[in-house]
Amino acid sequence: MDSIRSIPGPGRLRSTAALIALVGTLLGGCATRGSVAGRVHPPSPDTVVQAWPVKERASRAPTDTAHVTQQGGRFEPRVLAVQAGMIIEFANADRVYHNAFCLAPKGRFDLGRYRPGQVRRASFAHPGEYEVFCELHPAEVLYVVVADERWNTNTARDGSFLLAHLPRGQYVIRAWNPRLGSASARVTVPSKEAIRLRLRA
Repeated sequence: MDSIRSIPGPGRLRSTAALIALVGTLLGGCATRGSVAGRVHPPSPDTVVQAWPVKERASRAPTDTAHVTQQGGRFEPRVLAVQAGMIIEFANADRVYHNAFCLAPKGRFDLGRYRPGQVRRASFAHPGEYEVFCELHPAEVLYVVVADERWNTNTARDGSFLLAHLPRGQYVIRAWNPRLGSASARVTVPSKEAIRLRLRA
């Protein structure tokens, strides 16, 4: 297992998008006690929403595994949200060889070439945004968004999201998209308000 050390998010991942964060009206009562609900505009399946506690707390070690499939010249999913330290399995579901590597300055890794049916593993030790590529397929790219806790989710097709089981306290809710940049808002849990985040290119 490869461990990627603390690095800043790749510069070219940082969009010039303007950041607008609005705390809006309640969306049909979908925000429940210990949860934060909302909507991100414009909607995109590649948008990740995370909850970052304002007050630092001890992170729990992840107990599960994230899965990425390589097939047809692409990573699936294209954008992956994980907790720091979580193992990511890269499975070759194709009929050709694949590879996965990261060029982050302080966390380079290269899983080498692996044949159809093989699985390789890696993990990211610290929060940030990372790009993972395939040496054999230049257009193949995976964006990995790493958080301290597993309070993250991908938005639905309509841009809606729900972050559940958050302990009481204050959080920064942040939406991130590799093409549209990021937007954020602050919220106190439990909350009766929904979060509206707008990404602008």
